[in-house]
Amino acid sequence: MQWIAEGRRIIKVAVPLSIVYLIESMMAFVDSVFMGRFRADEIAGYGLGARIVFDATNVICLCVIGMVAVFSAKYDALKDKRAVEAHVQHGFYMCLLLSLPVVLVTLNLGSLLVAFNVDAAVALQADQYAQGAVYSILPLALFCVLRDHSAAVSDFSSIFYITLFASVFKALISYVLILGEFGFPRLGAYGAGLSTSLVSWGMLGAEILLYSLSNRRSGKTYAIFSGWVSLRWALVKKYLAMGLPLSANSLVISLMFIVLMLLTEKVGTLELAAAQLVFSYIYPVFMLVEGVREAIAIRVAQEHALGNVHKVRKLTVVACLVSMLFLFPFAFVVFFDSTLVASMFFNVNELVNIGLLTQFNLIIGLAALSIVVECVQVIVLGALKGLEDTKVPFLINTTTAWVIGVAGGYHLTFNLDQGVVGLWVALILSHLVSLVLLAARLLLVTRPNSPLLCATSVHD
Repeated sequence: MQWIAEGRRIIKVAVPLSIVYLIESMMAFVDSVFMGRFRADEIAGYGLGARIVFDATNVICLCVIGMVAVFSAKYDALKDKRAVEAHVQHGFYMCLLLSLPVVLVTLNLGSLLVAFNVDAAVALQADQYAQGAVYSILPLALFCVLRDHSAAVSDFSSIFYITLFASVFKALISYVLILGEFGFPRLGAYGAGLSTSLVSWGMLGAEILLYSLSNRRSGKTYAIFSGWVSLRWALVKKYLAMGLPLSANSLVISLMFIVLMLLTEKVGTLELAAAQLVFSYIYPVFMLVEGVREAIAIRVAQEHALGNVHKVRKLTVVACLVSMLFLFPFAFVVFFDSTLVASMFFNVNELVNIGLLTQFNLIIGLAALSIVVECVQVIVLGALKGLEDTKVPFLINTTTAWVIGVAGGYHLTFNLDQGVVGLWVALILSHLVSLVLLAARLLLVTRPNSPLLCATSVHD
């Protein structure tokens, strides 16, 4: 019964978080649909600009402030109200500090792309998007602080409904600004960026309002918008010590997948096209598992604060089972009939698509196996994050990703002539080795009176 009860607690946090992540990703998808009506250089420039702005914001800013959920859960479990408020307010401070370099990169994106010999027309369109989206960076970061804090300590429903309504508003305003409907000018890529900024400020304002109102009705009130504490460098260092390894890990994994895509392109165009379609199918799985990862990080942080480290292993197993539950429908369809999945993207009955279908069926089977291993790996990472152990996991992930995933994939693919299968086998092996090492790290850290556990915490 305890396992079932714990599973429900994790699902209660994971499901709304996962849905929020999915909705947020759909906002960018809507922009892509509207931009599909423009010239090829405009589409390419928009896609490049949106990718760079998002990745820069995520790596430099959002990964660091993502520790807000862990710190809020930890001190909320200890009923240390002032510590929760101080850590959330320092999350706001970190937004101001870390959004500045992202803003500078975004404002100068066009000239940076030209310096890297990107086609001038594409660079211009990417810069147009960036000039509109630059105003979204700070409010998005601040909103994420509130989102993660709310997920850790209070009712998450306000975030869910805000994100849901924002997605509808985003679709409408993007339609108007990108395509120039209802008498508005046709702004294209700039309109896509501007709509993102407007929606980001609206989401932040709505969440501040609803959080303040819910605080008045709730017995658990946190004065995060009043009684501001002065900037304490000890807390800034704490965020950086815990968050920068998460940022570096996100950057390393993103670069690994980019390199793998480039290697896939060298194998063949059909293989690259099939791989891109496979990633489009499995992307929602990543979003669902991200919600479970944050949920386990929150639960582990709570139990860690209460001295119940012995429960962490059980919590991690439960979270892995929950992630498998989320993964099952996607994997079942793949193993039942992968051609059915392919038909979502292209006409499988046309002779011209036979080669693409063959590569798609091959890659998606390997991808399904890869994501099963990766889901468990991500959950273990979340548990270690809840224990405030981020440095060693970063080293493990970096080493396995590049030594096994990239170097091993290159060797299997080109030296041993295994083609695209070699890339995916190496990727699966990198996830598997990383999982084994991360699990070993978790077992070591959660031993009774483990000195490693004491060493991972950064004290105020």
